[in-house]
Order: sequence, then C-alpha cells, then structure tokens
Amino acid sequence: FSVRGSAFRHVGVVLDGAEAPALLHAVRGADDTGSVAMINTDVLNRATLLSGAHPRRYGDWLGATLEFDVREGSRDRVAVRGAVSGTSASSVVEGPLGRGGRGSWLVSVRKSYIDWLIRRLEPDIDSTIGFADGLAKFVYDLGAGQQIQVLVAGGDAVYRERDTAQANGILRATSGSTLASATWRLTRSRSWVLQRVTFFGDDFRNVG
Repeated sequence: FSVRGSAFRHVGVVLDGAEAPALLHAVRGADDTGSVAMINTDVLNRATLLSGAHPRRYGDWLGATLEFDVREGSRDRVAVRGAVSGTSASSVVEGPLGRGGRGSWLVSVRKSYIDWLIRRLEPDIDSTIGFADGLAKFVYDLGAGQQIQVLVAGGDAVYRERDTAQANGILRATSGSTLASATWRLTRSRSWVLQRVTFFGDDFRNVG
C-alpha cells in the first residue's frame, strides 16, 4: 500500500515495536507478482497507521508507518481457536504461563492450500503459490514492575510455474523471512525503561 503518494519501499512496518521490513509472502526479484502478509489478524490487539512523522526508534524510512501490536495470550485458561477460508486454514492456541497467571503464551499457525486447489480445479493455470507461516509470543512478569516478552514470527512461500515461455523466466521460487525479538521492560511510577534486541532474516531462491 501507499500513503500520500510515497513509494511502497518507503512505508515502514513495525510488529510489537520491532521493524519488520519483509514479513510478506512474495516472489523476490520479480515484478507484478503480488504479496500476502505473514501477519495473522487473529493475534493482533490493534493496528495504527502513522501517516506523518514517526518515532525515530522505529527506523529511518521516509513515508508512513504501519504499527501492529500482538496481543498477549490468555492468563486464565488454555484456549484453542481455528479458522478455515477459501484459501487457507489457521489455528491459534494460547494459555497461562507459570503460577498465579504471571505470564502467558500464544502460538498461531497458518497454512494455505490455494495452490493445491487450483491445480485440482484449474489444471490449465500454469502458475501457483503456496505459503505457511507462524507466530509465537511469550510474556512473563518477573515482579517489581519488570516484564520480559519474546516474539518469534516467520514463514515461507513456494511459487511454481509450469510453462516458462520467456527467456530467464521463473520456474520455481522460494522465499522465507524470520523475525525474533526479546524485550525487557521496567516500570516505575509514571516512568518506564525498555530494552529490545531484534533479529531479522530474509532469504529467497529463484530457479529459471
């Protein structure tokens, strides 16, 4: 998407305070292939679009910022939720962590079957893409206003094309991205201190 005419690459995406530049299922190094977000909306607490200036701590892009906050898991009981659509199936499992509800965990897994469905119903279509992704978040209160959070998200996609007529066309393309973030927060009265360590990896391979 684009905001105020800025290029797509100038729009920043932030997931739980960590920059997530490429959490997308897409064919890298090719034009006009489209993309699917790796973020399952069932685990989001809120989404905020900052169309103007954004905090410097997020990154140095020029355009708008889309910020996602992943909700905490249930601290009361274990819950399981599933969803099935015309293109994919997903499940969310969550529950308490530790004694006395001091923490929580949440795990989300999603898998598409649109590529399998297209090959069965429309065998003449020569290009298909399938993907799988997941997200996990762990929160624990250490006491005395201290809390730690761990977030891991990622996924991969496979694009296949049966009939490659053009030179240097793509026959099979794979791509994958991983985001890992650990956060420590200390709250005192009306002030707080936060430290975060983030890792992001992105890889793709195109075979012609």
